[in-house]
Amino acid sequence: MRRTKNIKINMYQCAVHFILTDDLAKEYNRIYRKHKELPIYAAEDGEAWTLTFDISDYYILVSEKHKFVNTIAHEVYHVVYSILNDRDIDDEENGAWLCGMLMEEAFKFYFKTKDNGIHRPVRKIEGDVGGTIGVSSDNVRLHKPNDD
Repeated sequence: MRRTKNIKINMYQCAVHFILTDDLAKEYNRIYRKHKELPIYAAEDGEAWTLTFDISDYYILVSEKHKFVNTIAHEVYHVVYSILNDRDIDDEENGAWLCGMLMEEAFKFYFKTKDNGIHRPVRKIEGDVGGTIGVSSDNVRLHKPNDD
């Protein structure tokens, strides 16, 4: 299983490629063969990978079984940081805008939703979560104020 979505970001003359897959290593190898070079940046763990081969293409690979809000936000942060860092931009507002836009597009793609994704699958986290001790979901603070 493989699904993809490409987001062009004209302001930064680049594209972010969202990929949902059952096999992260297979996707990495497919992208590696396409670019014929090692990535400039690669954050590879078992749940999702972020790859950058040049400053015009950024890839977020997410495993179907780890399609969680926290995982996707984590990878979007890596991409936002890379895009801005590659262009020597350190303005916080640019990063916030880009992060918000990419998260909205990520939710549309990964969760096939048109809403803001606030009730999407989350992973259980043990320990100190938002000031409370115990087991909680990682979207505790992501609900609407009157949505209890």
